[in-house]
Amino acid sequence: SCALLKKIWNHEPRKKMTKEKAILEYVVRWLDSNIDEPPPEGVQEDSANLKEKIDLALDPKTTVEDIEGGNF
Repeated sequence: SCALLKKIWNHEPRKKMTKEKAILEYVVRWLDSNIDEPPPEGVQEDSANLKEKIDLALDPKTTVEDIEGGNF
């Protein structure tokens, strides 16, 4: 999301940078897997799933560890 990128560029405290970096890395892994093998459910549903994961990852209760492990 644009808000996520703005936070990164504004250099918020280290903890937030770490979480945001974890979110970006998660998104890149997701996209890499789609490049390697297109999602069987189609791009529209897969994009909705990724957006939902990003929203969950941005939740203050979600930790960096949750994001790195995909446990959110």
